[in-house]
Amino acid sequence: DDDDDDDIEMLPPTQGATSQSLKCPITGMYFQDPVKSKTCGHTYSLAGIQQCIGMGHSTRCPVPGCSNTQVTMDNVEKDLEMEFRVKQQLRREEREKNQRQSQFADEEDDFEEAEAVL
Repeated sequence: DDDDDDDIEMLPPTQGATSQSLKCPITGMYFQDPVKSKTCGHTYSLAGIQQCIGMGHSTRCPVPGCSNTQVTMDNVEKDLEMEFRVKQQLRREEREKNQRQSQFADEEDDFEEAEAVL
């Protein structure tokens, strides 16, 4: 028997981002208003890192294993590349969703036509 459908193709990080790599380590959601630490290079959603910093003026980087203990609003910058990648992923997901809905509608039409013949 042929198990080709079960094969998984691994892409190098430069060829395709996983949806997980496009999600904030704080919120678990796709990055919104992404900002990057100038110190360690990790990216966070702006609202998420603001909440972590809170009234303390700094926080430890929330990425497991990161040694950066001083994330402040002064040492983060807008991450335009990540913003672009997230928008690209959301557009891709929307296209796939529309294709599935279109395919479902086509199958429904075929079923209705087959019923009419009977």
